[in-house]
Amino acid sequence: MAQELEYYELTYLLPPSISEEEATSIAENLKSLLGSYSAEIDSWDSPRKRFLAYHIQREKEAYVGALRFTAGPEQAGEIKEKAKMRKPILRTMLMKWQKEIPRQKPVRPSYTPKPELEVPTDEQALDRRLEEILGDLPHESQ
Repeated sequence: MAQELEYYELTYLLPPSISEEEATSIAENLKSLLGSYSAEIDSWDSPRKRFLAYHIQREKEAYVGALRFTAGPEQAGEIKEKAKMRKPILRTMLMKWQKEIPRQKPVRPSYTPKPELEVPTDEQALDRRLEEILGDLPHESQ
């Protein structure tokens, strides 16, 4: 039985003490880890230095990066465990993710002007038209 593939996001935190080049190198290592599990990488966010909401292992800031990929549930769990063991990663988080479906803009109906009714301009034509309209109505007798 084939394993159902799911879409995941692996977010990781790296210590601020490493250089940007080292952070990029670790991101590439994580990509190769995904490749070794035959996970298909959809997109990624390169590690960028961010202030943290709270201290993690006595750090106020960290490099934050993310990888979005498709894999089976068992593979995803193994990937998270392997990523957690890699040094100097401070923390990892694996989430099931849904791909963003591009929203289509609503199509506005095109405006088509209604043809204007021809209004008779001379008095005799107006009288005839009134007779046609009023002729259908019952008249009150005096």
